Amino acid sequence: MVQIIKITLAIIFGAAILAKLSGKTNETFEKSGYGRPFMYALVFAEALFTAGLFTPYDLWAAIGLLAIIVGAIVTLIRQHVAPAKFGMAVLSLILLSALLALSEWSDAWHTNLIF
Repeated sequence: MVQIIKITLAIIFGAAILAKLSGKTNETFEKSGYGRPFMYALVFAEALFTAGLFTPYDLWAAIGLLAIIVGAIVTLIRQHVAPAKFGMAVLSLILLSALLALSEWSDAWHTNLIF
């Protein structure tokens, strides 16, 4: 189940990366007040964290992607975007939350092995 979630997230974020690199999101970033340097930094972070889902640092990668998605949702809310445009962001949020809930780290947290 965890692998399916990771692969689905990789497809979603891969598509988001391609959309940014192809210029389809330039107007959205400009309208939001973010410049192209921020967009390219975001592409780098998304690529790094997405690849990280398939490493021993998968939980940290999921947390990084979760932070990006929360930022995206906050930006959409600030722009008063129609709720229909939130689909992929909300789906990503749900999948990342499920991944964290199903993770081994969650088990360790609940048995007080961490902190």
